[in-house]
Amino acid sequence: MLEDSEEDALLILSTLNQSDLDFEHEHVSDQFAFIDKLEREAPDVILSDYGLKGYNGLAALRDKKELGVNCPFIMVTGSLPDEIAVECLKAGADDYIIKDRLSRLPDAIKMVLNRQKADNDRKDAFSELLKSQKRLEAAEKMTSMGNWEWNPHSGYILWSDEIYNILDADRKTYTPSLDGFLNVLSPNDKKKLESVIKQTSTETVANADSSFYLTTLKGQQKWVRSILSSSGNPAEPESLRVFGTMQDMTAQHKTEMALRELTEDLEQRVGERTEELLTTNGLLKAKNKEMTDSINYAKLIQKALLAKSTECTRIFPKSFVLWKACDIVSGDFYWQYQTDRYNYIAAVDCTGHGVPGALMSMIGHQLLNQVVIRKGVTEPADILQELDHSVDEALFGHTGAGVRDGMDLILCRIDRIEKQICFSGALRPLFHVSASELEEYKGNRNPIGNFIIDNSDKKFVQHSVNYQEGDTIYLTSDGYYSQFGGPNGKKMMKKKFKTLLQEIGALSMNQQYDKLLSFLEDWQGDEEQVDDILIIGIQF
Repeated sequence: MLEDSEEDALLILSTLNQSDLDFEHEHVSDQFAFIDKLEREAPDVILSDYGLKGYNGLAALRDKKELGVNCPFIMVTGSLPDEIAVECLKAGADDYIIKDRLSRLPDAIKMVLNRQKADNDRKDAFSELLKSQKRLEAAEKMTSMGNWEWNPHSGYILWSDEIYNILDADRKTYTPSLDGFLNVLSPNDKKKLESVIKQTSTETVANADSSFYLTTLKGQQKWVRSILSSSGNPAEPESLRVFGTMQDMTAQHKTEMALRELTEDLEQRVGERTEELLTTNGLLKAKNKEMTDSINYAKLIQKALLAKSTECTRIFPKSFVLWKACDIVSGDFYWQYQTDRYNYIAAVDCTGHGVPGALMSMIGHQLLNQVVIRKGVTEPADILQELDHSVDEALFGHTGAGVRDGMDLILCRIDRIEKQICFSGALRPLFHVSASELEEYKGNRNPIGNFIIDNSDKKFVQHSVNYQEGDTIYLTSDGYYSQFGGPNGKKMMKKKFKTLLQEIGALSMNQQYDKLLSFLEDWQGDEEQVDDILIIGIQF
């Protein structure tokens, strides 16, 4: 709430307290306090007077935008001429309330927050749609399967990229057409497919499956499988649509033909080859066991590389590591390193979990070693900057595109001589408990990795705080307080997690570990674990 009148601020709070809103607030009265607050933490909604000493609500709205704070902004003012109100709304204000009509304020807050949530949901849905499209394109390329759609009424045909690849056609110069496709088929297959197409153009068909030979535009013969369906009302020909898939099965077909010939030959020799087949089966079982043992051993290798809790306890005698993978392997990991003067510790949350997250964790672990140990980078912010560059090089440097993967992390350098914690975070905070008071130091709003097209302005900020004996710090991923559970099956949320840390901060580290684990198990109940969990506690 940006308001330079104490009486008006109390009046606004009185109005909100009488509503059913559950809220916390912070009150600032001038430009400098307003900007300082927004730089440290983004609120859910801003209430601003228009006329302030040496400042006004329109300037505050512009400052909010320049700081990149994305939240609703409501003018709450004594009076506002229509032309200024229109200017504020055009500049991005979500609403304005006259102070002698404050009864409308609670409903206005609910409305703008609901609108904000709807906008965020739409953005998330669009983002997921783009990701799904990329995954579909990647899946089509890996499986040599394309998709297509045909409008019998207009004759328009739409092909995915993989259809062009199957037919060896150039997307830039080749125009898809039904006749062009039929002409690449063998005469028998062309006649058979024309019958199916005629049927789908006059009635609805579900999952018509056929396989046939075709000769590509480069003269290569391929065996393909097509599954098609149609939808619409046969009585309204313009409403009919035919859609389906086409998969290059040439390699599989050759394999099947070879296997068929082999099977026929084996059937003829079954009597004389019985002993040989038994021997072969024994070898296959041995190979299968060997492969299974190799996979389990690979799991042990990853665990040996990443899960070194004894090393963490050696460097930090009063510490614990609560680490629970959502799947067999984890995308969360921790990293530590010690020099004559400094102790380094990092908690890292890689994109996803399970096998993709585990692979990313192996990359992250090796790159941290390379940046700190081999290159000798010592400052946390510089380490994150170099790590971001290394991840970009490792994942995206060879293709110029790549996937949108990366990691969030908090990295601390503990100076044992000066008793100082120097840290930098990428979307992860540092929690510090001192004298039963908890302080959260937020990290940068940038992840490690190529999540944005232009990385030139991505900078990581470094912070320092002194510690005293008995202080405790916590480095975490977001998996613990993202867990669903409790009496209503909802997320735990960070606020409840911070309260829990404050309550257990004075206990021994073993007791803290037990409390955190038992609280999580009670909260989770029968709910499935939704994400990897990592909490590192260090007491000085």
